[in-house]
Amino acid sequence: MVAIVLAQRFPLMSLACCLESLRIANREAGKISFTRTILTADDGPATSSSGIPLTPDAILSDVRFAPIVLVLSSYRPEEACQPLFLGWLRKQYRRGAIVGCVDTASYILAQANILGAHKVAAHRETLSSYREILKSVALLDQLVAADDRIVSSAGGVATLDMMLGVISRFSGKALAERVAYVLNYRPLAADAKSAETSPEGTIARVERRLARLIELMQSHLETPIDVATICRMAHVPPATAHRLFHRYFDTSPSRYYTKLRLERAQWLLGNSALPISEVAAKVGFEDASAFARAFRRMFGSLPSSFRRHGNEPEIIGSHKVERYRAMRCSAETTPKSTP
Repeated sequence: MVAIVLAQRFPLMSLACCLESLRIANREAGKISFTRTILTADDGPATSSSGIPLTPDAILSDVRFAPIVLVLSSYRPEEACQPLFLGWLRKQYRRGAIVGCVDTASYILAQANILGAHKVAAHRETLSSYREILKSVALLDQLVAADDRIVSSAGGVATLDMMLGVISRFSGKALAERVAYVLNYRPLAADAKSAETSPEGTIARVERRLARLIELMQSHLETPIDVATICRMAHVPPATAHRLFHRYFDTSPSRYYTKLRLERAQWLLGNSALPISEVAAKVGFEDASAFARAFRRMFGSLPSSFRRHGNEPEIIGSHKVERYRAMRCSAETTPKSTP
């Protein structure tokens, strides 16, 4: 059995990759090779990051053991880290389950203390923050990874590659290839799976001097240092640093540094409960108002507004739904005038 566990705001595309690959594997095998059940981290309904609600098939306590456990999460994974769920995950792993994490679920598995020294793929937007928070975990800047009984995906379409690996492991490479064929999907080559996915990771293979500068910036987000000092520490002349940043990012080193700090702030606002003043301090802003102005210039909204609404546009808010229903009801009950 495959137990697919959804955290609140789970990624819908990743869920589809899991479900469809298992369904097609059963069809092509001509037998039920994989049964599956959908669970949620809190045993209640879960809503995807795109606003689609889903009711679980069972509760955690109903599943004593699942040979394969896949955890899917995206925004605010820390909210899923409740003792009951983390304990359930530990039991599954101790009993021999293969455990998979998708997108930000590496954070959840780390909090369950089951990652150990295993290498896991993580979403590129979380890498710098998670490497600071989860210092004992080997987080990889790549699309998928498989390390003994831990499998992982950075999220999105890469989840399908993770699933093809699981199918191959249990039912053979031929079936996995057939699933990919039916889905009109060309699996990633081995070098693409392990390729660095972040812009910084790609640059590191091309321009080592620029990589050293960026690494120093990332390690001094909370206590910023001036660009001249960073250049001196990286053994890169300031003029060369300016030329490299303009060549690869079309911006100056100082603006790129500010961008890194504000992107970290954006992640903290969306994925932690830290007060805005603490978020500002963690990215090197002593003055909260100065932080708010800089954040608005970059992202078009104040930190408080971003925390309430996120950075994705509302498709149709609940208040709009209610107004729409009221309008429909009124239209249906109001007699039409005859000419």
